[in-house]
Amino acid sequence: MKTSESITSIAVALHKFHGLMGKVGKDAVNPHFKNKYASLSNIIEATTPHLNAVGLSIIQLPCESGLETRKKIYISYPVKLNGNSICMICSHFP
Repeated sequence: MKTSESITSIAVALHKFHGLMGKVGKDAVNPHFKNKYASLSNIIEATTPHLNAVGLSIIQLPCESGLETRKKIYISYPVKLNGNSICMICSHFP
């Protein structure tokens, strides 16, 4: 995992977010296994107001090298906090 030099501000904001966030309702059904799950649109709808309340925004950008080589895919979450510098937490999958 890679991070910005300091993740203090994002850690504080994430702690506040978790305090505000409740459970996300399961609104979709897997046709094969017949189990319920929370759809991505439902997760985004439920989390966005709470993320905004603590000054978080999330963007996900594709990594060209991961897509070309198929060796590593990087998932990164750069977050801008209340107009301050950008904090980042990044992980990769082999």
